[in-house]
Amino acid sequence: MSDFDFDVYEQAALVLAGNAAGAYLDRLGRTDLAALHPGEWQEFCRLLVTGFGHAIQDQIRMSRPAMGGR
Repeated sequence: MSDFDFDVYEQAALVLAGNAAGAYLDRLGRTDLAALHPGEWQEFCRLLVTGFGHAIQDQIRMSRPAMGGR
């Protein structure tokens, strides 16, 4: 990986956000990011970024990391 390691909250948030963005790709029926249309790419990125932010906020509110769904 890199010199930067995610903490336990960030790791859990990454899993949750990745699941949401992955579910979007499943709904589209595509897994090749290079094949996404610009609007689809933007929605994928939005889901990943906002999902990460929401998951971090939820976990901080709960005061513990969680690997489950929102």
